[in-house]
Amino acid sequence: MSNRIAAIGVDGGTTKTHLAAVDSYGNLLLFNETGSTNAFETGDIKENFLSLFAPIRYAEIDVAVFTLAGWDFENDQKKVRAQVEAVLSTCSIKIKKSIFENDIFAVYHSGIGASVSGVAIASGSGTIGVAVNEKNIFRTTGFGYIAGEWGAGWEMADHAIHLVCSSLMGREESYPVLTRKAFEYFHAASFEDLVEKIIYQRDTTYRGYFLKQVYDAYLQGCHGAKKVLEKGSNELTKTIAALLKKIPGENVPVILGGSVFKTMGLLPGMKDQLKNITGTEHEFRIIQSDPVWGALRWAAKEGSINTNCINEKILIAFS
Repeated sequence: MSNRIAAIGVDGGTTKTHLAAVDSYGNLLLFNETGSTNAFETGDIKENFLSLFAPIRYAEIDVAVFTLAGWDFENDQKKVRAQVEAVLSTCSIKIKKSIFENDIFAVYHSGIGASVSGVAIASGSGTIGVAVNEKNIFRTTGFGYIAGEWGAGWEMADHAIHLVCSSLMGREESYPVLTRKAFEYFHAASFEDLVEKIIYQRDTTYRGYFLKQVYDAYLQGCHGAKKVLEKGSNELTKTIAALLKKIPGENVPVILGGSVFKTMGLLPGMKDQLKNITGTEHEFRIIQSDPVWGALRWAAKEGSINTNCINEKILIAFS
C-alpha cells in the first residue's frame, strides 16, 4: 500500500476501536481493529493505538477524523490527544488535518446523509447526544455530550434487577419470566444468593448485558420487562425532544446509535411519545453498522473525496 492516504476514520470505543482508510478516489484501502481506546475506562491507551496504526506506519494522510468514547471533558481531551499524537509520532505518521470529537459524531455522520440538520443520540453504557444544523452544534445538557445514565443500557438493566428483587420481597407484582431470567443470568440458586451476587458484581458491563435478557422477556410478553423498556424509552425521548428544540424545522431526522438501539430498535412507545411532545412525526434512522464508517465519511467529506464506497458500508434501519 502506498504511504499516501487521502482520509482515515478512527472510532474509539470502550470495547473495541476501528480504523478505516480511503484513497483520493474514495476506494477503501484498509480496515483494522484493536481494543479499547477509552482513556476514562482503560487509562493508558498507547499500546492499543500502536496496534491500530501499525499497518499505516510512515503514512502521509490528508484528513483524519477521530471520534472517541470519553471525549467529554477538556482535561481528558488534552490527555487523550497528547497520547494519540505521541503514538502518531512514534509511527512516523504525518497528518495534514486532524479532527477529534466525541464518538456521537460517528453516529451522526453515519445517518445524516443529505439532510441539513439532525439530532443524534447513542445509548449504551451511557447516553450521549448532539443536535447539528448548518450553523451550530448543540450538546445535551449535563456534562458536555453526556446526558447521564437515563435510558442507558446498564441503567435499564439495573431497573429490571430492582424490579425482580422488589417483586421477590413482595413490594411489587410478580414477574415470573423476568425473575427466572435473573436467576439464570446471575447463576443464583436462591433470592439471598441472587442479592449477594448482584451486590458483589462490580462489573457494570456484565450487569448491563442483562438488558438482552430483559428484552427477551419483553418479547415473551413480560409486563415487568415492558415497564423497564417504557421507562427507558421515556427518558431517551425527553433527551431527543430537548435536542430537537435547538434546531426547529421540518423533517429533522433522529439518528440512533449504540448497543441499545442496535439490539432492540425503537423502544416501546418511543415514536408516539416524541410526537406527543413535539407535535411532529420524525423519521428515525437506526445505525446498524460500525460507527467507524461515519467517522470515515466525515473525513472524506472534509477532503472532498467520493464517499460511494463508504456509503455502501453504512447500514441504516428506517422507522
